[in-house]
Amino acid sequence: MKNHILLAITIVVILIVSVGSISADRTNGFARNGKQIIEGLYTPKNQKCLLAIGQDLLSLSEYRSGGLPEPGGAVAYTAFYCNLSTDYNINYGALGMDNSGNLTGVDTDWGAGPLNAASTADGWKQSLLIIALSITEHWDGGGMSRISSGQCDANIDKLSLFCNKYKNKRIYLRIGYEFDGRWNGPEVTGYGTSNESPNPGGYHKHAEYIAAYRHIVDKMRAAGVDNVAYVWQSSASLIDDVLDAWYDNGGDIAAARENIKDWYPGDDYVDWMGISWFISPPEADDNFGFADVPGLPNQDDLADEMIKFAREKRKPVMIAESTPQGYDFNFPEATEPNQVSRVSTGWPYEGAKTLLTQGLEQAQAKYEAGTWFENITAEVAWDRWFVPYLRYIHDNSDVVRAVVYINCNWNTQFKWSFNEEVGRYVEGYWGDTRIEANQVIKDKWLAEINTDFWLLGSDDINNQIYNVVAIETPHTINSLKGYSLAQNVPNPIINTTTIHYNLPKKSHVAISVHTLNGKLVQPLINAVQQPGVQKVDWDASTIPAGVYLYKIQAGAFSKTMKCVVKR
Repeated sequence: MKNHILLAITIVVILIVSVGSISADRTNGFARNGKQIIEGLYTPKNQKCLLAIGQDLLSLSEYRSGGLPEPGGAVAYTAFYCNLSTDYNINYGALGMDNSGNLTGVDTDWGAGPLNAASTADGWKQSLLIIALSITEHWDGGGMSRISSGQCDANIDKLSLFCNKYKNKRIYLRIGYEFDGRWNGPEVTGYGTSNESPNPGGYHKHAEYIAAYRHIVDKMRAAGVDNVAYVWQSSASLIDDVLDAWYDNGGDIAAARENIKDWYPGDDYVDWMGISWFISPPEADDNFGFADVPGLPNQDDLADEMIKFAREKRKPVMIAESTPQGYDFNFPEATEPNQVSRVSTGWPYEGAKTLLTQGLEQAQAKYEAGTWFENITAEVAWDRWFVPYLRYIHDNSDVVRAVVYINCNWNTQFKWSFNEEVGRYVEGYWGDTRIEANQVIKDKWLAEINTDFWLLGSDDINNQIYNVVAIETPHTINSLKGYSLAQNVPNPIINTTTIHYNLPKKSHVAISVHTLNGKLVQPLINAVQQPGVQKVDWDASTIPAGVYLYKIQAGAFSKTMKCVVKR
């Protein structure tokens, strides 16, 4: 964490209308909202926000060839249950690595662009790697219980082999991403009749999801994987709530709202929290009548839920998927310069409202995905979607520390394009959201990202992030109250470190260091101590490199924290 300094901070919001960029005012470790900036494993230094691009190799390549700067992060998607084989034309789960650790050079495309995690890691050397790991049971019925029972340990070992092969690459692993999306829960896949999985996604089984998530993390840590930050990502989607309300709750939006905490694996298993962001809140309310439906949540309402939880837990947040759904930045039929096509995307906007007010038949008849209804200029598109999106990021920059923009021509990918077999856009209409496809959008984007707020790609990218579990300074020691335990300083540990803690009264204190599996490494103190801020020094010079736990037991108070030993 940055220094705690008590001073009045005037937060100034500067909107540069000509380019649409928004400044992020930060002073002495505080964001523009006056909140202290949250740091953690692989958060950018200098209070920056990581900018990553996804979500397939072609989209990344076109972003680069379009004259845009190297992103701070590059995204790859992988299929967990398929990572040991080449079945179903999926090359080792899109890891791009066989079971002996050899790179295959073979890309996989399951309808959403060419994917190859190894090629992403190697091709974007100036970028950190973000891996989206699907464990939905669309791939394998009953798969999550098989994970937690150890039946998929070979798959976890393969993922660990990949991460250990890229020891010098910092990786953010999004395990079971969009856990609360209906499409990952009770629904089967919606690719079309001949390609549809008979298996529900399964994430709606909270306990099984948590157990599978934890088992993957535990196994990877036991395999010596120490270059991964684990990301727990919500869909934060109003579409999920609309569908849950209609199909399961008699149209009652309030009853359909899930509690994201029901999926939480626990503090020791989550380094980052995440959300998706596709629909602009002002656009939904001002242009599409969301405000007319009582209780219908908006994008920022659902994002706020995760943001609040992340602040409570002191975890950084990644906007792990974001794009202006349904826009076409490259619009050949445009009759005016810089014109952008805007289309109805089905369930979002009027479709959602009509579903809940008039029923499914009317919603489908009036708002089938891909129905053209408006053409707007690029300037209007920027103001409608990008400005509120960027403002939300900057307004919450104490906790939003990474953002992924999906730079994709969705119209060219099978999963998102018009499905001739069923005669509709099965997954909704997504459009063409490539930044480089429209000069006006591109110029405004460049004006935004070429500021000190954003962490872009560089040869020195690993040194631009905190390679530790948590960032604390001695100033934190002065704020210890009640029974409390501070992060050890320094962290990571080369030889020795100091652990501070506070006792509000005379207490028997036991502090010890353990492996992640709970095995005792070294007792540090076992004695009765007087009240006040205390400390214990730990000589870790003979301890193997890795991640460890240190635990305090003082009276009824118990707390465990993580630390890193480097060699």
